[in-house]
Amino acid sequence: MHELPVTKGIFKTAMAEAEKQNANKIKTITLKMGDNCDYVAEIIQEYFSMLAEDTIAKDCKIVANYVHTTVICKDCGREFTRQEFKDVCPYCKSEHLKLNIFKDFYIETIEIE
Repeated sequence: MHELPVTKGIFKTAMAEAEKQNANKIKTITLKMGDNCDYVAEIIQEYFSMLAEDTIAKDCKIVANYVHTTVICKDCGREFTRQEFKDVCPYCKSEHLKLNIFKDFYIETIEIE
């Protein structure tokens, strides 16, 4: 349910951009989302479809591009994905690691016509 206020913001932003450009249709909104983001793209799509009913955004698709959490080794400087992460750097075996977590999301693109 916490996706609803966020989705209202996405809808408002998309409609304002469409109005500014005299668009007839909002086709796609692409979101950049961290893989640890607290929002679910499918639920955002459901709420967006409800909000967009009877508007130029009625058939708009929400697309999520995910940014994956990475780990940076403080000793060798290499970066690797969390899927490879155990408790040591796979390159130098150091335990001095830093998580690079992207938990946010933002509108990356709005495709209109």
